[in-house]
Amino acid sequence: MARISAETPNSPRPRLSSVWRLSGNRARVIVAAAAVVLVLAVVLVVRGVSLAAAQGDYAAAAALFQSDQARAVQTVTDGETSLDEAIALLAASEGRVLTEQPRLELADAIDAATARLSAAAQELTAAQSTAAAGSAAPALFELGAGVRENARALSAFDFGAAEGVDGVAGDLAAPVAAVTTAMAAWQAEEDRILRGR
Repeated sequence: MARISAETPNSPRPRLSSVWRLSGNRARVIVAAAAVVLVLAVVLVVRGVSLAAAQGDYAAAAALFQSDQARAVQTVTDGETSLDEAIALLAASEGRVLTEQPRLELADAIDAATARLSAAAQELTAAQSTAAAGSAAPALFELGAGVRENARALSAFDFGAAEGVDGVAGDLAAPVAAVTTAMAAWQAEEDRILRGR
């Protein structure tokens, strides 16, 4: 019988070791791919949980912000209405008062109210920009930091200038009443002069 040497081309041993080496490489690749898939799955789950919590914080901050913004818009609108009425009265009173002092006081009150309302209008514009900037969609692998930052920006927004115009109608009330009284006095004097002719 002839002995088969390990070095012969038909020797199964070198083939088996190369198959095992190939299987070892395949196994490493499969394990590495599984590890990558597992890491991605964990990252996506953590992202989902973290992002959901951040979006909850943002939703609460946005609701409060929108409530404050609506109140500020109403306050500014009421102030603008009072200002428009005062401006109309100032224009209507020209040449219809006995003394200009009440009109000068009303003009000063109108200037002060205009400055306050202008600052409040700028604040509302800034609020709109803040709200628009915060509504951007998060990036794929963002864990919610940007959403939390947007929530903090909304929560930190101060509607102080808008709250400051809450008293515009009250501030204009006395000068408006003084001009109205002065116009009535002028009209009474005009009527007396006409009756005397």
